[in-house]
Amino acid sequence: MSSSPSVVISDFGGVLTTPLIGSFGEVQDRTGIAPEALGKAMQSIAAADGAHPLFELETGRMRGVEALVRWVEPDGTLVPPGDFIPLAEELGLIETIGDWVVRELVYQAHAWDELGIELSVGFNLSPRQFWQPDLARGILGRIREGGVDPSRVIVEITETSAMTDPDRAQAIIEDLHAGGLRIAIDDFGTGYSSLARIRDMPVDVLKIDRSFVHRVDLDRQNGSIVSAFIELAGGLGVTTLAEGIETEGELAFVRERGCVLGQGFHFSKPVPPEEIIALAFGGLPVVAQPAG
Repeated sequence: MSSSPSVVISDFGGVLTTPLIGSFGEVQDRTGIAPEALGKAMQSIAAADGAHPLFELETGRMRGVEALVRWVEPDGTLVPPGDFIPLAEELGLIETIGDWVVRELVYQAHAWDELGIELSVGFNLSPRQFWQPDLARGILGRIREGGVDPSRVIVEITETSAMTDPDRAQAIIEDLHAGGLRIAIDDFGTGYSSLARIRDMPVDVLKIDRSFVHRVDLDRQNGSIVSAFIELAGGLGVTTLAEGIETEGELAFVRERGCVLGQGFHFSKPVPPEEIIALAFGGLPVVAQPAG
């Protein structure tokens, strides 16, 4: 009988060991990954960088965190989410990982609460997770178990996922929102939606993709696009969050135009949970240099 491969994952100090679906041979048939490569993958650890803080631009105060999960190879090489998430979906791991991330994130939020740190907590749904049956019930069940107010939890959905089947996506988003969860459209501007379509969905946050924020103070085209996003989203009562802020000029541009929240190396790189405590009490941290 073929052995069943498994993978070990850690996040916020928690550890999950989960079996891959099927034998090595079956997984190879589905994914084209050779058994020896799967053996290496089994030794890998999908580890959270911790949490990526998000800041209120007007005050510089940290207002929330986004959970990040990464696959780290045995030699320390970081596998980008664009490679890791599709692989996890192919290997039949994504639903288990997603459920576990919510559980760990809620646990961490509760621990911060006990220190008087009340932050919003967010996590990303992969395309396969987004379409799974009873999505809202599963997420809300985990959140209630942890004793966290659902209104503090931000569920991030990529624009592309939401627009693959807009009518079906709207029903799913409405279920999540009806349970008290906040909804964010991630990587906004890279898909095929329009603000008119977003208007009809119960969306709370638009995360402006980093490709538009990059050099926004120097690139006239990016500047026009970002300004339009912020103005129109504000008219719809939707909060804007600028991703990938790396310079003082980028920060000044989006802040002056009314963007409410921001993320990026200008504020902080992803940090472990214990550093979140220092950021929460310390306000705007020392400017960090962008990677590379």
